[in-house]
Amino acid sequence: MSHSRILVFMLSIVVAACGGKGGDTPTAPSVTAPAISTSNTMIFIGQTVQFSATGGGTIRWGGDTPQVATVDQTTGRVTGVGNGRVTIWAENEGGRTTRLLRGLPSYAGSWQGSYAITGCQSTGDMAAIAFCGNFFQGQVLNMQLQMSQTEDRVSGSFAFGGNAGSLNASTVAENGVLPLTGTFSSSNGTIQMSNARLESTTAGTITGRFDQTWSVSGASGFGILSCEIRNVTRTSGGPTFGLSAPAMENLSLEEMIRRVLRKK
Repeated sequence: MSHSRILVFMLSIVVAACGGKGGDTPTAPSVTAPAISTSNTMIFIGQTVQFSATGGGTIRWGGDTPQVATVDQTTGRVTGVGNGRVTIWAENEGGRTTRLLRGLPSYAGSWQGSYAITGCQSTGDMAAIAFCGNFFQGQVLNMQLQMSQTEDRVSGSFAFGGNAGSLNASTVAENGVLPLTGTFSSSNGTIQMSNARLESTTAGTITGRFDQTWSVSGASGFGILSCEIRNVTRTSGGPTFGLSAPAMENLSLEEMIRRVLRKK
């Protein structure tokens, strides 16, 4: 075989190996990891949030703590279940992106219901007028709460019967408990709401306990009622009380003052 024919033969083999036209074989475009576009960093118990993400391919969703939030692996719907922290993720062939969420109760709204007296103590003039004689263990009384909430920060107002006051702003603890304090005051005295520990493990229902501390201007001592929340629920519309026992009217601060003055 002549040198020229050998050269042509070799060139034909090289061209065939390169696809016949000398061009590069195109590569498939790579898939980028998803980017979670939903901004939530908290989710309330009972709330469902539709999460979304950008990125190519099929996106799969998941979470590592189903007792805090459940995740639909196909749609990305996240439902708050309990208190705590949960890592949500979106993944495809390109990788995984995560978002840390906090699960907590929502205390926002109008709440109405009842509480029961579990104990009473008094000193000074408040004892002299038999403050605790106006209440008995197991007595059921009306209460209302009006609260607003931004993420884990809560503020609002309260009412024990006709005695209404303001709540101090407070933060929901990691375990979901809302510690509260508040004050109803007039020129004649005050009622302090203290040592409150509210819980809402079921959406729309509050349980817990608190103390009421009564004091009257010009009178010595104080009266303290220990209280247990019975069935306070979130409502809409006008005040409607659902009581677990026949309701008793709260003793007003003004009536307490009149009794103190009659004793002095």
